Amino acid sequence: MIATHQLIKTTFGSTVTTITGGLSPEPSPYAPHEFWDACCQADPAFINSFDLVGIHPYCFPHSPLGSESWNAMAQTVILWAKTGTQYGRTVEFAATEYGAPSNWQAFTEATQAQWYQHYGTAFQARGPVWRLVSPYTVLDGNAGAGESWGPSAGLFRTDWTEKPAATVYRNQ
Repeated sequence: MIATHQLIKTTFGSTVTTITGGLSPEPSPYAPHEFWDACCQADPAFINSFDLVGIHPYCFPHSPLGSESWNAMAQTVILWAKTGTQYGRTVEFAATEYGAPSNWQAFTEATQAQWYQHYGTAFQARGPVWRLVSPYTVLDGNAGAGESWGPSAGLFRTDWTEKPAATVYRNQ
């Protein structure tokens, strides 16, 4: 990653933004903030080899505003704070993939919209700067093959009619 970042900046200039691979919510010992710390300790040059930290801040069935130890939004705050205090760099983030289903377990279209509202609040209020936020998928149906929640995670139904979450996303 270090060499790739340098090559991109040398070839295309400093205006091109590099993003780390998206870290996903996991319990210890693979939690994003623990994995991140291991990368920084393995090679101190790592901390300067990207512009944005990519995160997949999934946390359902719990709220993005929750504090469960495996909640990716909570883990991101830990990663952000630790990077500043231990490595002297204030990093910014990219939610390279986030969202919630609208037809999975107790989730409905209303719950999905509520989760998008919670994500918006978390992106604004939980510490780090989020320069990029990208939903998991726009359209229901094809995303998440093999995942029980993925096919209903779109902001639009399969006929392209808007779900309530699309309105929330657009207005954030």
